[in-house]
Amino acid sequence: MREVQYADPSDLFRQWIGAFVRTSPTDTLSLLKDLSGGVSNEIAYQSRDAEGTQSPLEPLRLRSGTCRDFAVLFAEAARVLGFAARMVSGYLFNPNHLLIGSNDRGSTHA
Repeated sequence: MREVQYADPSDLFRQWIGAFVRTSPTDTLSLLKDLSGGVSNEIAYQSRDAEGTQSPLEPLRLRSGTCRDFAVLFAEAARVLGFAARMVSGYLFNPNHLLIGSNDRGSTHA
């Protein structure tokens, strides 16, 4: 879970991640919060019907991606920083429409 999954020959991804490391050593929770905020603030959500995910460099280049692209980008960034990371996608069953944030009877989210 700590092994980096995507090549970054231009070092662009590592440079982008480095901007979130304010001090060394750094506070882990603050770093991960800043990274999460950076993903959502710098990259626009864009739905896509095509299967699969983009490499972490694509959302950075395009400045857009799906929720699953955001998840890949965040997990890969965590790995580059030395953290173990994995992604889980699931289905939320909500037959009574009581859960906030779900669509209709259920929803999926990365």
